[in-house]
Amino acid sequence: MTEHPVWHESESFWEAFEGFVFPPEQIERAREQVEQVLELIDLDSGPDADADPDEDKQILDMPCGVGRHAIVLADCGFAVTGVDNTTPYLDTARERAAAAGIEGSVEFVERDMRAFDQEGKFDAAINLYTSFGYFDDRADDERVARNFHDALKPGGALVMGIASKETLAGRFRKRTWEQRNGSYMLEEHAITEDWSRIENRWILVENVDDDTGDAEDASGGDSDSGDDDSGDGSDGDSDDGSTENGVRETDATVREFSVTHRLYSAFELAELLRGVGFGEVECYGDFEGGDFDENAEQLVIVARK
Repeated sequence: MTEHPVWHESESFWEAFEGFVFPPEQIERAREQVEQVLELIDLDSGPDADADPDEDKQILDMPCGVGRHAIVLADCGFAVTGVDNTTPYLDTARERAAAAGIEGSVEFVERDMRAFDQEGKFDAAINLYTSFGYFDDRADDERVARNFHDALKPGGALVMGIASKETLAGRFRKRTWEQRNGSYMLEEHAITEDWSRIENRWILVENVDDDTGDAEDASGGDSDSGDDDSGDGSDGDSDDGSTENGVRETDATVREFSVTHRLYSAFELAELLRGVGFGEVECYGDFEGGDFDENAEQLVIVARK
């Protein structure tokens, strides 16, 4: 029997959902998010007082995906290391860095987060877009957190942005769907193990004969489009393959993946970070430093070494 890699180690998974995980509007928002993060931790691109004046400050982006934040950080004057375990994403990141003319300021490294080991190199590190809690064993989460801690210089800051137990409880939906460029992403969600994990079923329907091309979300979720009327209202035959009963025949393909995350509350994640050596740990409700309360968009943590 062939063993398939778990979802976060599967390149076919990341390639299949790249358009949904990194939609154009997310790429466009990267600069605003980077500016908010830098202001939140009070970091500019000038050299440290104790450092070589010609040496740029170093930032770690892990996992970096297609480099949307890493490239903006490099453009802001930082020396950036982006780490990811997905070869196609790193290929895209390198192409985008070259197109932006900043390939000399950003290095992309193919590595599992659990195996990344660079001691005391970075002034700051970022882990955004709920990119924590992938692993079945909680000890692996602790290992990743420790790798972040060890990679930072004394006084360096780690910024994390995740969907926490608290924020999920306020907006949880069992089913959502989204449409982009002739493909549909259908999701089913279940909270399991006493709110310690979320189990997701991601279904990708590709090559759907649909000429709208816009993002849609029938759940009222994170999509930018509120229009969920994707039907054309026609009866009878048409060139798109619709039957007289309104049934559309397509060459659509369907792929399905199981995606699971370990969930943390603000208190639990802060305790984990303190446990691996971080000193000051602060919780916010957004990247602008808003309160982490019942109105929080996500859990944003700033942990300093």
